[in-house]
Order: sequence, then structure tokens, then C-alpha cells
Amino acid sequence: MKPIIPALVAALALSACMFIPVPLPGPAPWQDPAAPRTGMCGAASVQQFVGQPLAVLAFPAGTRIITPGTPVTEDFSDARLNVDVDATGLVTRIWCG
Repeated sequence: MKPIIPALVAALALSACMFIPVPLPGPAPWQDPAAPRTGMCGAASVQQFVGQPLAVLAFPAGTRIITPGTPVTEDFSDARLNVDVDATGLVTRIWCG
């Protein structure tokens, strides 16, 4: 029974390190008709997320998350939001295509 206690303490300590997504006030930038747009996907309206950890961000359904080594098709869709993420989990680029 005693070996379980250190495991529980370790699990509790690690759970304190989890990221919790923080909702943004107001409409999401890609839903705001007044937001500036580059292409139909609204990438210009979410450029402030570049450099942020992907784990704390929420993008709309259909967003293509591109991590290192992810195969990407070359079909262009101006309505598709693409998010490039580096090996550490930080957003490096947000673009339409």
C-alpha cells in the first residue's frame, strides 16, 4: 500500500503543470465580420497567436495543424486556416491555403 502514496503524490504534482485553454472574450476572430482578413480563412485576424503555445489555443473545426514531419497536401484552399507549429509546440505561422 505504501508504494501507491508516492505515485499519487507524483501524479498530483504533474497535473498542476497542465495547460488550461483560456476562452477569448467576444466572438472568435474568424467569426467576427469586422476582423481584418487575408484570404477567406481570416488568418490576418489571428496573427496575435503566433508565438503562443498551441495547447492553450482553440481554432475552428477544419483548421489544419501542421507539426514538423506532418505530410501536407499541396491542394490550395483559400478558406482553410493552416497553423504551423514547431517541435516545442509553439505556433510559428498562421496562413490560408
